[in-house]
Amino acid sequence: MSDSIVQLSNVFGVLKEKLPTIENEFDPLELEVEERDGIVVDYIINKAGEGYVLVIDDRDLTPELITLEFESGDAMVAYFEGGKRKPMVLDSVEN
Repeated sequence: MSDSIVQLSNVFGVLKEKLPTIENEFDPLELEVEERDGIVVDYIINKAGEGYVLVIDDRDLTPELITLEFESGDAMVAYFEGGKRKPMVLDSVEN
């Protein structure tokens, strides 16, 4: 994974810079994203034809991966720029 953590509110800026560097589906972009205070999840972005596939690995919090498909890099940037990613909020449980 990357050596720096990106804040969720800054993901769109990183994507604007880094998406053009993804040359093929075998060279993914990997980001560590702090979605909430202290909660860091992995984003793995692959090129798929003209579009992109984003896999969000938050398996420390949930039992499954989240996969989102975008028709273009601009569509992915717009998704994050518009604040559409809503991280799951888990209630704490006391015994």
